Amino acid sequence: NSKPKSGGSVFALSYTTEDQAISNLKNLLLTSKGERIMQPEFGTFIRNSIFEQNTETLVEILRESITSDINRWLPYILINSIDINRRIDQNAIDFSLKFRVGKRGANRIINILAQENEITIISEDVEMETTQLIQVDTFTPSFGSTGY
Repeated sequence: NSKPKSGGSVFALSYTTEDQAISNLKNLLLTSKGERIMQPEFGTFIRNSIFEQNTETLVEILRESITSDINRWLPYILINSIDINRRIDQNAIDFSLKFRVGKRGANRIINILAQENEITIISEDVEMETTQLIQVDTFTPSFGSTGY
């Protein structure tokens, strides 16, 4: 194992730029606006949105707010889509954020559950794109019937 160990520390070390960018994104999503001293605009309104009127308008406002917050604080995160599912009976909202880090980064997905008392990153996955191979030509050997 060539990677240095974190020494049992509380925070996991980031070894790549993409890992650090994802860590920064999680930090932004899990922080409420006004929570950080000296940077009251850092964060999102996700936690506050749980107690708002649960309407389609809220979904659009939240989507635009998250997009603008990510664009402001993490311009290297390119958002593909934000899917929001309201759980009216549970006072919760599910988010699926599809993004990539930079123009050449892999497509990634972060799933978030925002509930009354907490915001949780449910999972972090790489979105696999299916690639279909297409035959463009054939090869026929020209050196006899035995193939040698």
